Amino acid sequence: MRISKTKVLDFLMRCQIERGGYSGNDIVKLAKNIPVSSQALRKRINYWTSTDPAFNQLTYQGQRTISITLDDFILIDQPLKDKSLGRMSDILREINDNRQEQGKEPILMAFQTFPAF
Repeated sequence: MRISKTKVLDFLMRCQIERGGYSGNDIVKLAKNIPVSSQALRKRINYWTSTDPAFNQLTYQGQRTISITLDDFILIDQPLKDKSLGRMSDILREINDNRQEQGKEPILMAFQTFPAF
């Protein structure tokens, strides 16, 4: 099936306006709606990004996006100002406790997925 350039651009522009860019998860959602494989859609978007100025203006935010609120940012920023050598795990624990109280999904540490040495 042929991938519609205008449909893809419209979807990615909506993502750009609403969230400041698009993520890999957005590409997967769009690929299911078209229907094509997400790999084929990624290749097509990469090609259009190098040849079309409209696609070149879009921002890719990575595979997944994390919804960080202003409260989360304050919890990160203040301890770093007070003591720059503070443990990030303590800051993250405080953020996750705060997010749990609000009923939000916790932010995972990148190194939690790796085995201990």
